[in-house]
Amino acid sequence: MKLFRVSCQILSCMILIMIMFLGCGTGMTLQIRLSHLAPSSRIVNGQNALPGAFPYLVSIQTLHPKYYTCGGAILDAETILTAAHCFTDRACRDDHEDCYKIVAGEHDLSKDEGHEQAIEFSMSDVVIHEYYDNFHYDNDLAIIHLKQPLKFSRFVQSIALIDPNVRHKSHAVIAGWGKNESNSDHQIQILQRTDVKIFTNQYCENQWGDDYHAESMICAGSNSQSPDSELVSDACQGDSGGPLMALGRNGKRYLVGIVSWGWECGYQEYPGLYTKIEAFLEWIQRQRRNQA
Repeated sequence: MKLFRVSCQILSCMILIMIMFLGCGTGMTLQIRLSHLAPSSRIVNGQNALPGAFPYLVSIQTLHPKYYTCGGAILDAETILTAAHCFTDRACRDDHEDCYKIVAGEHDLSKDEGHEQAIEFSMSDVVIHEYYDNFHYDNDLAIIHLKQPLKFSRFVQSIALIDPNVRHKSHAVIAGWGKNESNSDHQIQILQRTDVKIFTNQYCENQWGDDYHAESMICAGSNSQSPDSELVSDACQGDSGGPLMALGRNGKRYLVGIVSWGWECGYQEYPGLYTKIEAFLEWIQRQRRNQA
């Protein structure tokens, strides 16, 4: 069962869609399918990140009511890259700037607004990839333009897009505020991080079959062979849109993927799936030029 890594409010809409499309003729009962859709909602095998460890990560929050829904990566002072499925809420489809806010420099969601190094920013508009497929999750990418530019500091910085000419290591890191307990409404407050391995296309295709599209996706997960799912590193709901970051051979950290979807969370045989940044470099640069 495919599962967006979004918050439970958005997840309820997905359940209704799955009921319509998956109710019969599949060899698997609807009850079993919905059981796999139940959120475990956490960065699996995560640990508290240090303040300022991921200055290019932002939190995307709704305004009414106020809750954390997705992550994003800072490309420059006016541009955030995230997942398209973070903006599928019909109530906000034509009014994103009045539904969401961007918080840069965030570490602890429980802190009052303006506290610590966290600074809020308003959105100017959101550009969702024109070929985004919300059923097969292809082209799961969106760019946020900010009304006012970010002020860079130790806690707010941009991340470089993957450079095809620079080899990067297969080990990567993800970070986010996704929930940390199955079927729980408890929101994680402290930024979590975990290490993952970027797998080869062959391995991803073997695990995911036709659901994996090598030209536009990356799969990554734990290197552990333990059957204990708690030892398997993965992203989960609430981590959507956040960056998959890998270290280049030159010692520089690059954005190689955006958290997209997966089969529940933390399953060794189904590593998490990410939008492959290298496949969208031209599209990203075009959107940035259009905004300039």
